[in-house]
Amino acid sequence: MALAPLNPNQPTTSSTSSKQLWKKVKAANGIYREFSIPVLHTGNVTHSAQLDIANTLGHAFAQVSATDSYRPVCVAIKNRAERTPLRFTARSTLPYNSEFRMFELETALSRAHDTSPGPDGIAYNMLRHLNTTSLSHLLFLFNRIWTEQKCPSQWHEAIVIPFLKPGKDPILCTTGQLLSRAVYARLLNAWSMLDLSLN
Repeated sequence: MALAPLNPNQPTTSSTSSKQLWKKVKAANGIYREFSIPVLHTGNVTHSAQLDIANTLGHAFAQVSATDSYRPVCVAIKNRAERTPLRFTARSTLPYNSEFRMFELETALSRAHDTSPGPDGIAYNMLRHLNTTSLSHLLFLFNRIWTEQKCPSQWHEAIVIPFLKPGKDPILCTTGQLLSRAVYARLLNAWSMLDLSLN
């Protein structure tokens, strides 16, 4: 499958979607290359249609994830753990429970690699070009999510590509990934401090 080259007769207008715009920018920079769609071999059957491959992988993932594929001991532990109510209360004075600061957001953003936008259509490159006021609004949103412990429902969605590259995650909402990076950095720092105090 090859991507069509940029058509200079199709101008970019205010109605051009961000996805189309980024395709044009990447194509202009030579980032898109031709590639072929791989095939999937299962037993004696070869699947080459994308829908067949996706359905075969989905079926395999469903089988592996199904409770009836677990050992009885694991099912018992799982059932017991799922009955235990989760308590997210902790001392708010702990440093990792405090609101995020601008430098944490900027650090997470600077460490993010350019990836395809997720379901929200927002790319890291867009976030890097936000002005100070817009970054402050984003930080306010992240802190509200952090303190209220409620994520936007769209952050629970991902674009799952059946041909995932090794070491790559499904494409999640970029803003959700950004907050995850900030949380990860904070927890890593708290863990290292705890580790140092125990030694």
